[in-house]
Amino acid sequence: MCIFVLQAVDRNKSLCPSWILCNYIAEVAIQEDNSKLAFYAFEFMFKWITRGEMARPSVIFSVDEGLVVAGLASAARTCSSSLVEGSWTILKQSLRGRKAANPASYIAKINAYASLGNLQKAFTSLHELESAYADSEKEVVEEMLSPFTSLYPLVVACSKKGFETLDEVYLDSS
Repeated sequence: MCIFVLQAVDRNKSLCPSWILCNYIAEVAIQEDNSKLAFYAFEFMFKWITRGEMARPSVIFSVDEGLVVAGLASAARTCSSSLVEGSWTILKQSLRGRKAANPASYIAKINAYASLGNLQKAFTSLHELESAYADSEKEVVEEMLSPFTSLYPLVVACSKKGFETLDEVYLDSS
């Protein structure tokens, strides 16, 4: 089914499935690790959210944050930077700046960038997480930022080339 839908999308860029079908396509694409189709599904969801905001009266569409986390995990497995960007964009649009993303979403984004080898963006995402949850309880923050659990992929990515990797991140950010 994924191949059929992907071919239809490639042939007809004006195609825009219903909101429910967009969610279904995204779920199936993520399960199959089809990053291109998942990206298209998120792109269609973005269009629905934008149309809903422009309609009078407004129609509010929100994406399930768990689906975005799954999309980020799929992006990490498939090394798809476009799916990372698309997943995060749809999440920000869905949240409408009213609240911060869940810590699991930030951690999935950090891990996706670490898997891609883009440590600069991974550390930028880590800084976003720290800023968003700076007022949280100390124990909660320590658990979120543990190099032994949630940030393990980032630690592994940083240690691949030893100090050279950390120098690249440090020198790029200064």
